[in-house]
Amino acid sequence: MIRALAPLRTITDHEEQHRRDRERIAALEAEVDDLREQIRLLLAGGVQEWRPPLEFGLTGSEAAVLRALVGHDGVLTKQRMMDLVYADRPNDEPQSKIIDVFVCKLRRKLKPYALEIGTVWGQGYQMDRVSAERLKTWHVPT
Repeated sequence: MIRALAPLRTITDHEEQHRRDRERIAALEAEVDDLREQIRLLLAGGVQEWRPPLEFGLTGSEAAVLRALVGHDGVLTKQRMMDLVYADRPNDEPQSKIIDVFVCKLRRKLKPYALEIGTVWGQGYQMDRVSAERLKTWHVPT
């Protein structure tokens, strides 16, 4: 009798493994979709080539946040900004409020140039279209 149950247990074990494999595949597909969205954001509007003017005196992380805002129409979530800022530093674990800190510092540095970053409560941040266009076409005297 016990030997007769062994094939059933094997079938059940295989079904369970198959179910776990399907769940893992679904999770990986969702991660691929998220990465594709990140790439799309990076490539949107020529952001990968745009660099903030040196006169702003931005840190690398501040520049990454500003590039993300300039290249994105609409609201950019804090999570998406953290993904973009820390994309090249997978071993660094960002703190939940770090984007707020970067945006606060950016606002202070951009204020003299009449450039604004808006807050969309409960969603994230966005740069108004006028400020984004001014930044994309910023002329630095040579």
